Amino acid sequence: SDLKTVRLDNLYGGVQAAYLEKYFKQKIDAGMSVLDIGCGIGIYSNLMARLGAQVLGIDPNQDYITLAQSQSAPSSHFQLMEVGEPGALDSIASASVDLIFMCDALLFYFVPVTPTQKADLRILLSDIYRILKDQGILVSVEPHPLFYLMPWLGDSKHPFTIISEYTSKSFRITPTLSEVIQSFSKGGFSIHWMEELTPSPDFEGIDPRAFSFSQEFPVWYLLELKKA
Repeated sequence: SDLKTVRLDNLYGGVQAAYLEKYFKQKIDAGMSVLDIGCGIGIYSNLMARLGAQVLGIDPNQDYITLAQSQSAPSSHFQLMEVGEPGALDSIASASVDLIFMCDALLFYFVPVTPTQKADLRILLSDIYRILKDQGILVSVEPHPLFYLMPWLGDSKHPFTIISEYTSKSFRITPTLSEVIQSFSKGGFSIHWMEELTPSPDFEGIDPRAFSFSQEFPVWYLLELKKA
């Protein structure tokens, strides 16, 4: 309700936020430079900043940036940038960032929000490649292409789902794994690590059904990428 943290009563809090809190504690060092692309209202940017990183959060939504600026941590800063547009990130110096973070951002490049949208992922990946230090890391968290938005069937302790489509985009909003991996490869990146997010044990007491489903069928995955 204060727009400073992720709600704990749904999958975003019980899976995504719970996982990233632990992940950032392992990956973020004091003084590290971080770029959060598609930062929204800055919740994860501020989380990384409180761990000692110097964080720049960027987003194309002015309302989000205004709110993020109003509640920024001491070492987090926020700017309006038309992410993915040619020249939009030119003000960020080349080879200046240790870690670039994106969360729930890439799916818009594969499944347009509107029929007229022509988002070009190559532009974004080219900017990321330029901005990232040679030994830096790109972290991408995205909805799982197999299980995100799949129906929850069965009882709370023994859930199951029916996967009725994967390559088809009739209902799904996620790209296939091959589409994601090939796009990163063409952009000059190689996969260093992949992990499928599992729920926090505490989430079982909040929503047993969602806990059991997301434990068996991950709804997000994380990729760590480096320059090839």
